[in-house]
Amino acid sequence: MINNFLIGGVERLFFDIISNFDKNKYDVEVITILGSGPLEKSFYSLGVPIRFACPWKLSSRRLPLKIYWLIIAPITLLRLVLFLLKSKPDIVFSSLYQADIVGMVASKIVGIKERIIFQGDVQKFNKVINHVKKIFALNLSTHIISNSETVKRFLIEHFKVESQKITTIYSGINYVRFEKGRKDEKFSSIPTIGIIGRLVEVKGHIYALQALKILKDKYNLSPDVLIAGDGPLRHELEKYVSENGLSGVKFLGSITDVVTVLQKIDILVVSSLSEGFGLVIIEGMVSGKVVVASDIEVMHELIVDGQDGLLFKQRNSVSLAEVLKKVLVNDNERKEIQKNTYISVEEKKKLYDVKEVSLSFQKFIDFLFRT
Repeated sequence: MINNFLIGGVERLFFDIISNFDKNKYDVEVITILGSGPLEKSFYSLGVPIRFACPWKLSSRRLPLKIYWLIIAPITLLRLVLFLLKSKPDIVFSSLYQADIVGMVASKIVGIKERIIFQGDVQKFNKVINHVKKIFALNLSTHIISNSETVKRFLIEHFKVESQKITTIYSGINYVRFEKGRKDEKFSSIPTIGIIGRLVEVKGHIYALQALKILKDKYNLSPDVLIAGDGPLRHELEKYVSENGLSGVKFLGSITDVVTVLQKIDILVVSSLSEGFGLVIIEGMVSGKVVVASDIEVMHELIVDGQDGLLFKQRNSVSLAEVLKKVLVNDNERKEIQKNTYISVEEKKKLYDVKEVSLSFQKFIDFLFRT
């Protein structure tokens, strides 16, 4: 169970995991809680049944999410219960806030033995929503899978979940696919920078743009920059670019194929203010990019600063500008980090290759039913 088929880390991860499941051993069905999205056709290509728990007419209306959710939640829960009574699954996985709540409640009502939440973020809600998630999702689940040790600590400290209830399985990507994102040609005189992610505050795009302004004003460096993704901050960010003469910055809008963007860049900037994992980090590393990321907690799990990537002080455009300046003008340092990145992702293939991640999920399921 997921919220919808929008282009996000959870949706792409679930797609890849299901793609690698043993079809002779497991029957998989996908249910969305809030409607469809661009990845719907991709999920249909897997040949698994897909159901939409939300009312179709409401799902197409343009309403604020909170209002929309309050209206459809009771109907969605009822439809979900009916779906589960019909399909009678042995195990339910859910991920993302709304899917976790109605998914765990419906599964409990129906009497499904194994109710598992996949927690992939460290998002803090207001007190009311936190309480609802804890009571109706986390407490009703039988197990929780965290996609990093950072997320596991968050669940323990913020939601007071018992540690023995949590198993960590790192998120993964299709190594073969993202290896195609590597560039064959040598670095240009000024490498191209890429920023990939939703245009929302938590992704910290404004700090990246401020750093580009510092590079332009202080060091006379104006690299080409590709910004892939869309969201509510697009107009504000485009306005900043225009007002500050950042002529090399190009907004690509929403994309479905991240690899095509990675093929065009040399340096990947991830300026997030908060992440549970940061799937794009691994995508960039497997694609041979020099990853420059904010020094939030989870990045220290994924990157060894100065070896297979570079970290800068979060919410600090000056720090980011200084790090970017080093890799933009220093070919040797850039190539050394790139070489170390290739070594690192190969050594960590069992953690991050989605084939191995899918196998870990299957082993987890098998263990539950053996015990």
